[in-house]
Amino acid sequence: MLEIKPELNFLLGQNFKIKNEDKKMKNVLLGMSGGIDSSISAVRLQNMGFNVSGIYLKLHQASKQYHDDNINNIDNVCKKLNISYTVLDLQKEFEESIKKYFVDSYKNGLTPNPC
Repeated sequence: MLEIKPELNFLLGQNFKIKNEDKKMKNVLLGMSGGIDSSISAVRLQNMGFNVSGIYLKLHQASKQYHDDNINNIDNVCKKLNISYTVLDLQKEFEESIKKYFVDSYKNGLTPNPC
């Protein structure tokens, strides 16, 4: 199991509102960033009996190191939790569908909400 620093144990408290009460294994696809929030979410969901899988979305053209660092963090967490994860490169689709829409709308005097 993933080791959590003692000062962060409160994050794993039992007062979390989502429960897997019927005790049937349920599948959850969790968006993972490589950061603490999604990592703790994976631990908590797994502790509640959910079958967790992770997904990382490459949505922008950051440096190769940026994505590599995030994926490395996700890989480490997923190995410790014994869960699978997938990396989807959606940079082209995000550029064409979201960024282009945002820029075109803004040029036309609109205030778009891209995400």
